[in-house]
Amino acid sequence: MNASKQIQPNRSMALMPIALLLGLMATAGCGQISRLDDTQNAIQDMKASTGSLDQKMKEMNSTIDALKSEIGNTNQKLDNTNSNLDSLSSLAVHGIGAAKKGMMAAERRGRLESLGEASDMAEKIAHAKIYFLAFQYQFWSPEAGETQHDRDRLMALAAQEFMYSAHKFYSDGVNETDSFALGNVHKSLNALSVVLHEVDEVQEDVVRKHPEIPRVSMLTMLKDSLLARQELALGVKQLSDYPEYVHEILYFDKLAEFLIQARYNMMVVLALTKTTDINYANFQNWPRWSGLPSIEVAGLNLIGMSTTDWVLELEKANPAKVSIATKMLNEAEKTKTFLEGINIEPQLNDTLATIMTNMKLSRSTKGYLHSVSSFATTDVDTKDKATLANLFKTIQENILSDKSISSARSEKESNDKDLNVDELNSEDDEDSSILKSILNFLGFNQTENKNSNDKEESIESKTDESKTNEGEKKSTTYHLSAPNRI
Repeated sequence: MNASKQIQPNRSMALMPIALLLGLMATAGCGQISRLDDTQNAIQDMKASTGSLDQKMKEMNSTIDALKSEIGNTNQKLDNTNSNLDSLSSLAVHGIGAAKKGMMAAERRGRLESLGEASDMAEKIAHAKIYFLAFQYQFWSPEAGETQHDRDRLMALAAQEFMYSAHKFYSDGVNETDSFALGNVHKSLNALSVVLHEVDEVQEDVVRKHPEIPRVSMLTMLKDSLLARQELALGVKQLSDYPEYVHEILYFDKLAEFLIQARYNMMVVLALTKTTDINYANFQNWPRWSGLPSIEVAGLNLIGMSTTDWVLELEKANPAKVSIATKMLNEAEKTKTFLEGINIEPQLNDTLATIMTNMKLSRSTKGYLHSVSSFATTDVDTKDKATLANLFKTIQENILSDKSISSARSEKESNDKDLNVDELNSEDDEDSSILKSILNFLGFNQTENKNSNDKEESIESKTDESKTNEGEKKSTTYHLSAPNRI
């Protein structure tokens, strides 16, 4: 019995693990529930935070909309400000333009007065250059909002002012080109002709930025107008086809032609002054003139150079002078070609033509030409001087050619103008005397002929009156010798 009692398990002991397990399970379930509650609480808190964030987003969107509205108002204010600034800028530009216009007009008047008062040719040319640079068309610019119509109008005003101003000089007894004129009026016109091409740097800058815009100078306007005159004469175009400045210049077309001819002459003269150092030693036949005074005009000795041979010594000219003289002679040739192109005979002043005819080349100058033609030298100085020597030679050859043509033309014109007036010895001696006086006044030289084979004699040289044979017809011929103009 005791043994059986010992081996039977205690019931309460057997149920303890089950109780422990159930306790553990209960404890674990409570933990899970607690965690679920925490999670639910967190979710609730997140929902609350999300709601708060949504509210904040709504408030932010409202603020952004307000900012957008404010920015829009600011942009509108900026647009208004820019518009006002543009208006102010336009007013400032026009105000400055008006002031500049007045200043430039005063500058031109002053320079023109100084031009007329100066006696030195270099000083006259300096005043003339600034005069042309002070015209308002020189400062026209599309960047300033100016149109092509504005430019055309400024050019017309400049042409009008210049032609009226220059005509004051031209009308004062000046009717033919004279590069060596001593008169102040004539010298002023010569100075103006030299710098007709001047263009201000403002215009040069506009042309660089806008290659399609043509460069304009008083020279281009004069040439355009003379070309237009030819086209109008041919009936190719009508006056209305041309810009307004052409109308203004053609009102003084003879002055325009004179200025281009004067420019042709002055370019040659100035090239001579840049490349010659004329003194007694330069004249091949000078000793026979050694007793004569020296007359210096435009840097040239007129008596020596126009009365005897002189020597062109380019070896004495520095590269800068050679370059300038070359440009001047090229411009002279260009001007000559332009005149010939519009059927105007280029005319070198008689004195200048004689000087160029008397020109001889020094041995060194001939050497430059020989080196270039024979050895194809690469020496820049030699090539430049050879180019200049050729230009001088070309002008000389043109003069000699023109002289022969002019001489033949003059002889023909003289023959064509011989007037046989047999009726002068007719019955009405009184009328005959009147006609003789008129013809003599006009420049005809009277000669008497006996028959067609008799030698002409000047009526002034007759010292006796020989009777004509009966049946012999006595006639009187008048001659008008045309001047030998080049």
